[in-house]
Amino acid sequence: MNRIILKQISKKQEQKQKEKPKEKAKITQDVIKVRLLKHFQHHIGESDKTTSEEIFQVVMGFSSFQVDSFSKFYWWEQIEKIIRGLRRKNIAFIIKKKGYYFVLKDEDEADFYINRNDDTIKKIENANDRAKEWVEKEKWKEFEKRKIEEVDFTPVTKPTKPKGIDTYKGNLKTKVIKLWKGEK
Repeated sequence: MNRIILKQISKKQEQKQKEKPKEKAKITQDVIKVRLLKHFQHHIGESDKTTSEEIFQVVMGFSSFQVDSFSKFYWWEQIEKIIRGLRRKNIAFIIKKKGYYFVLKDEDEADFYINRNDDTIKKIENANDRAKEWVEKEKWKEFEKRKIEEVDFTPVTKPTKPKGIDTYKGNLKTKVIKLWKGEK
């Protein structure tokens, strides 16, 4: 008898699900691209900058705080990839400065971007020089012979309580804190 009731309930649930259309939207790269372009039409120049959270909300349709960190990281990587593509294809020259994003508008903003690229180029050239030096001076031989000592790793199994942690009551200086802590 229990099986019959369960089958009737499951049939009712199936009918309800068939009646309700499933609303699943796929967020493709094209959708992200269009949403980014529309968003950045209102964020031209550093004076109209936008944040990564605003960008995420516009593109995804919800806050980044509503998803786990892995999903947030994945989708933000996709968004940045498309931003780089827009810049590379010269569709929208979006840059990041001090944590904010905007479309280039004036010479100062362009100079900032150029200087940052020049610094990156210098660092890459230095890395190339170090690589050549590593091979030419055969530094790999020194590394191969180097004795690397093990590091003692003993995990803490039981946290220890700092001394004086229970004597905070005498150290409280304001009445507000004392009242908040339950003292008079």
